[in-house]
Amino acid sequence: METKVVSPIVHACPSAAPERDVVRDAFEHTLAEANALAEDQVVRATTDIGDAVVSSLTVISAVRALVAAKRAELPLFDLATFDSFERYANALTFAQARFLRIRNTMSKSAEVEALVSEGQRVLGIAISDLTGYVGRGLVKDTTVESLKNANASPTSLGIALTSVADLFSELRASLGDRIIMSEDEQKQVSALALRLRTALVENAAVTAESSIALAVRDRMFTLFRREYLAIRRVVDYVRFYEGDSSQVFPSIYLRSKSRAKNDEAESEAREPAAPEKREPEKRDDGHPEVDSGLPQENPFGAR
Repeated sequence: METKVVSPIVHACPSAAPERDVVRDAFEHTLAEANALAEDQVVRATTDIGDAVVSSLTVISAVRALVAAKRAELPLFDLATFDSFERYANALTFAQARFLRIRNTMSKSAEVEALVSEGQRVLGIAISDLTGYVGRGLVKDTTVESLKNANASPTSLGIALTSVADLFSELRASLGDRIIMSEDEQKQVSALALRLRTALVENAAVTAESSIALAVRDRMFTLFRREYLAIRRVVDYVRFYEGDSSQVFPSIYLRSKSRAKNDEAESEAREPAAPEKREPEKRDDGHPEVDSGLPQENPFGAR
């Protein structure tokens, strides 16, 4: 079953380099077509994009020549499909690289994780200190209890740290320097709270941008997969009796050895199975009914 991806429309990114490369050109040339896909047409990529592109582009020239040699038997197959396939492959390469760059180099996740860890440590100490003021009536027990529940999310932790700094500021106004937390420590708590809340906002922005880049990648994959399936079908037909179509034109769903075999079985984007290999029927003169490699029922023949 194909998984549909709801993805927003995006705009072409400007080129910073004076000499534009092939993959960027392909991406920007294809972007409008990708954006025009209906949401229920978009297929989520469930394969290794790099392997899929490299394995198919490595053999595409030979496959084009193979199919072109049978052109007379394939009047309904458009050889321009090969041109589109190569363009979509390059566009997909750019889209994948763009997604990975945003996800891997711009993410604030590691920074947020470190700040959360430090914030939880500081909050634990502060709660212990504030508990001592509850018995003296200087801090409400409900306030301390609410701080104990602040670890539910990084956002609530940031708010709690700000509250801790404010509480100790109020205690300082009443008790002066007799409070446990020094003024410098109070400022450090305030600064930590600000850093955490800022990192959360920045990370949310990066996450949103990464989601958009992923959606664009899947749109490019949908176009790439569409042309792949067309070529896959014609290669299966041309190499029907040889039974070697998967060697001639490798599947884009082949996994590297490091990938679990279950991924292939659970892949949501299935390609049509090649026909079972069989011997051609003989005419009275002993010759095959059709040319070598071609089954009798031609899906690309003239109607």
